[in-house]
Amino acid sequence: LNRKLDFNDPKLTANLNFVLPRRIRWSRTTGGPILAPPALQSGKVVVVSTDQTIYAYARTGRLAWRYPVAPSQDRLQILARVRAAPLLTLQSVFVVERSSLRILSFADGSLVKVVPIPAGTWPLGLLGGRSILASPLEIAAYDQTGVCAWRTALPSGLVGASLDQDQGRVLATTRTKQLCVIDAKVGTAFKPFDLASRPLTAAVATPGGAIYAREGKVLELRWKDVTWSAALPMEATSTPVVDEANVYVACGDTLLALSLKTGQPVWSKTSSAPLGQPSLSEGRLYVANTQGQLWALNATKGELRWEFPARGATQAPPVPGGDLVFLGSE
Repeated sequence: LNRKLDFNDPKLTANLNFVLPRRIRWSRTTGGPILAPPALQSGKVVVVSTDQTIYAYARTGRLAWRYPVAPSQDRLQILARVRAAPLLTLQSVFVVERSSLRILSFADGSLVKVVPIPAGTWPLGLLGGRSILASPLEIAAYDQTGVCAWRTALPSGLVGASLDQDQGRVLATTRTKQLCVIDAKVGTAFKPFDLASRPLTAAVATPGGAIYAREGKVLELRWKDVTWSAALPMEATSTPVVDEANVYVACGDTLLALSLKTGQPVWSKTSSAPLGQPSLSEGRLYVANTQGQLWALNATKGELRWEFPARGATQAPPVPGGDLVFLGSE
């Protein structure tokens, strides 16, 4: 990690691809695989690479800044296989390391502050102007200056968590078969809902409650009571994503769409390799498989709009942004 990196060296092993339908707009190479999805804000694309460097690019591909600037400077202590995107505001970049929250200036990448946090923490997102972070046994919120606003213990180990932006809540599923709901403003935990089997994914908020996958090849929508349960062909391998009509989930090499109202199948599409986490934007569904094949699908009918072979295997979900799709690869 102390060697000097030549970022034009074609032997380096990771690429960040920015894709228009069927062609690359531009590509940049880092010194290690990109396993976390890029984050977008105000015309910048911020990427955390496993070469322990953060890169900020303009939408044109121009490097705006990187942190640290030189290998001799302070290195991040991020996990080798970091999979969480940084959190961005107009002023700051929040990056979770092994046991600290590092805050950088969004404008120039300079270090603002380092805040100690529990080991094994990962970012969920921004809600109410705060960074919401999850760790194996708790959910916590930090303000823009890195001060902890609240910290809420979970009844058991965390399986997954998501943010309900409309209601200002955190939804967390646990290993003891519970769905926990936390008020994101003050950190108050409501009485958890008991589930029929251990959840496999985070619960995602919908107008009718929360939807999640659980053991037994089941996708389920519930709040106080179960609205519907749908049988899956195999255990879910992605967190569900939803729009007004459907819920979408990957099960190994198959992507499924089910009616959000009834849980009935709408369409399915099978890939040549296991699929990653799908992303949804403006009626299109984007998903890549582990061999680097990127699909853009019509979300309503499942029709393939275009596909693209990325340069290397992909681990992070694609991130749509206007007329571009941002995809990191190994």
